Amino acid sequence: MLSDPEAGQASLQYGLTLGSRELRTQLAKILAGMGIKSDLDNLGIFHNFSEVMILLGEVFINPGDVVYYQSPQDLNILQVLAEYYGAELKQLSSGILPPDAGRVKLVYISNSKQLSPEAKEILLDMASKLNFLIVERSLNGDSDGSELKLSDKEGRVLFLGAFSEIPVLSSLGEFIPLVYLEASSQLMEKIEIAKGALTLCTNSLLQGMLIKALSPYVDGKEVNFGKDETQISPEELQDLLSYRGERLMPSEIREILKYASIEGLLYLAGGVPDPQLFPLDKILNIVNNLTPEEWMEALNYSSHKGLPELRAAMADYISEREGINLTEDNVLITNGSQQALDLIGRFAERRGSKIITESPTYLGMLTAAVPHIGEEDILHMDLRTPQGLNNLSQYRTGAMQSGVPAPVIYLTPTFGNPAGYLWTEQERRNLIDVVKSFRNQGYDVLIIEDDPYGELNYTGLNPGEELIIAPTFLSMYPEGIIYLATNSKVFSPGSRIGYIVGDNQYMDEFAQLMEELEVEVSALPQLISAEFIKSGMLKEHIQVLRREYAKKARAIDEALRKYMPEGVEWTPPQGGLFVWVEIPQEWGLDLKALLHDVAVKEGVNIDGENVKFAYVPGGAFSIDHSTDNAVRLCFATATVEEIYKAIHAFAELIRQHRR
Repeated sequence: MLSDPEAGQASLQYGLTLGSRELRTQLAKILAGMGIKSDLDNLGIFHNFSEVMILLGEVFINPGDVVYYQSPQDLNILQVLAEYYGAELKQLSSGILPPDAGRVKLVYISNSKQLSPEAKEILLDMASKLNFLIVERSLNGDSDGSELKLSDKEGRVLFLGAFSEIPVLSSLGEFIPLVYLEASSQLMEKIEIAKGALTLCTNSLLQGMLIKALSPYVDGKEVNFGKDETQISPEELQDLLSYRGERLMPSEIREILKYASIEGLLYLAGGVPDPQLFPLDKILNIVNNLTPEEWMEALNYSSHKGLPELRAAMADYISEREGINLTEDNVLITNGSQQALDLIGRFAERRGSKIITESPTYLGMLTAAVPHIGEEDILHMDLRTPQGLNNLSQYRTGAMQSGVPAPVIYLTPTFGNPAGYLWTEQERRNLIDVVKSFRNQGYDVLIIEDDPYGELNYTGLNPGEELIIAPTFLSMYPEGIIYLATNSKVFSPGSRIGYIVGDNQYMDEFAQLMEELEVEVSALPQLISAEFIKSGMLKEHIQVLRREYAKKARAIDEALRKYMPEGVEWTPPQGGLFVWVEIPQEWGLDLKALLHDVAVKEGVNIDGENVKFAYVPGGAFSIDHSTDNAVRLCFATATVEEIYKAIHAFAELIRQHRR
């Protein structure tokens, strides 16, 4: 798979939230053979059963809700619903709910063959009358375990299975620890939003392995499959949602990502790295040199903390780079940085903390945190300025007097998403001094430093050119910082490897959260990442990325200077993958409407050529709409020629529609 450039790039790149289109198409064909009608909107691919249960908990379960199960063996998979989400677990008797069932949200059926025809009919009827959902577990990947799904007329049955149990895979002895879920598009839409906030997408490398294994059996196979048309009413769906489910924020970027497949469209929207720069040959070499023992380990999941070898490798790497002393106990591994942000939201919820962040701020943090603490507990402050620091001090004074717990401060200070700003060393010291004074008074303010782009620095590359850099908050004040890092921008986003780094007292809290949620990260990408770091290949690869992305950073700055009308402002990109462009508010541009209705749909005429392009409207990056007059541009995947053409078209769009 990795030896094929196109398939290899796909296996290392970000994927769609619900999974690869190719894999879901293969799955739809398999389910069609079981009599289950479904299309891509009905299907989702997930890391494991634990992730599916967390997503169901997020969307549907409030404390005190009742979840019924069929067999005592089902408790293992459902335990997270009780221990984290506060559900009351009760066992069914003969598949029939008692009259005093309580507020039932889910019924988990692990073997529908054991239910009598009458019990199945009663269960589906009660689901309709009491408004609950049924999760039916597939049996060995065949039609024997789909009897409730096949009888469902209202879209209340979610069909859950493991790829390793599909006969064509189990007969090969293949074990790839991914699972699938089939549901009405109405339910799957909510699950998709929750998945985007939790882990963003499923491991692309493992999905690629599945696609290759299934291809000989399903590709070219003619089957009749269609859409699962069953739907509950909007009112019933609203009644099913948990308080977290009601707070879910659809990611505007994930929606805009769908534009990337439009032929001929110039795409400056997604924050994805250039797949042409993935180190395919190096990764292939690592995979080919795995021992049989390592392969046995690779096709499973690690402990909730992550593989010791990767945690130790990352601890050594950061220690050397930052001049501090870390051990593997200071590092936890997550399913990408998005899961780390989800854990930050849960951490803040548990502490009763508000989150203070910049404006603009990273959208992924907002989508992760809002379900847990609500929009009202996210505050924007510009902590680079004296006024912002004064606002923070005033907030602290009022909060301490009223007994409000210390806030969590979330920052992307080094070429971050979306603005690409670089905080100076003095700005960092000013904030640390204020936070230290709070902590010395017993007010446990914590800074979250999110640093996916810090090593993508494009200054100092040429002879005589100054390297512009600032020390990380982690290196300056390690006891008061939680540091987030990821492989996604410097190695492989599809591997879904993220890192939480910090002092042991906080790592214990995060480890406890991960254990409660049964967080598991696939071992294969962890083993690959550990070797990539330990061998020195990561350091070498970052230098390649710096040189290549620097060319595009210069190109987009030059294009903006050449084409943009006077009054438009931006910060020349010195690192990262983004440029933040601010347009005067008095020009009255609805940048969101212009994206969908003009830039993507109609295009802009440039020298006789109709140019269609995409960007991300700035309103997505704040809670208070303070960024509605800006856009985020990503220069990572476009060619230099495409960058010039897209910026020219964008400038013309502004001229045509400004007041």
